[in-house]
Amino acid sequence: EIPLLLDGEECGVSAIIGGVPCAGAADFFRMLGIAVDGGSTGDGYDLRGEVDLSIPADGSYVECSGRYFLVEDGVQYRDGQAMLPLGVLAKCAGVTLSWDRARWTVTIQRDGEPLLTGDEYYTESDVYWLSRIISAESGAMSLTMPEQIAVGDVVLNRVDSGLFPGQNNVYDAIFAKNAFDVVINGMIYMDPDEDAVIAAKLALEGYDLTDGATYYDTRDYGEGYECLGWVGGLCLMNEA
Repeated sequence: EIPLLLDGEECGVSAIIGGVPCAGAADFFRMLGIAVDGGSTGDGYDLRGEVDLSIPADGSYVECSGRYFLVEDGVQYRDGQAMLPLGVLAKCAGVTLSWDRARWTVTIQRDGEPLLTGDEYYTESDVYWLSRIISAESGAMSLTMPEQIAVGDVVLNRVDSGLFPGQNNVYDAIFAKNAFDVVINGMIYMDPDEDAVIAAKLALEGYDLTDGATYYDTRDYGEGYECLGWVGGLCLMNEA
């Protein structure tokens, strides 16, 4: 356990879970004076009050104020509380953290920025088109949530890479000539399901599960391409 300090005084502890410092969600907010109520439900975990936070039953992500934060190894529970990464809790609470290795403590500072809501943070057009390509590919390949996020990551990596001329935003990357089969066959125009919208938002939060890949498929293309790894059944690649 790692002590948490607030205003110089120990206010709680952080537990290392899967190599990540975590704390009980309700306890973290309450020690900051943020009023919340709730806990485990039949469908996951919910806190309501000055911060609204939800976790689905599979514990794969956290939703707060319309924002989505990935928990790659899944949320664990202790004494009925969701144990969440300190980084996620700090974002939700609008505080910053600093690590004192010498004293083996984490200091909480109240100088953070309030969490932007989903409506403020996500660009509507990016969510619109990214969720549609994710949903279309999922329909074609029956993708899991990590695989869906990886599809979104590849699109965003193309936007950021500089190696795809004219693909400077999500729409242009998706509709580049012959870039994606689901555009050619028209599946891109089908309404996305809820999981695809969530996967799009997780990708837009910056969770790159692909190591910077700009191609994906259910197979390794082989010569001319470098396989960077796999997310589930998706091979993630760059041109060699």
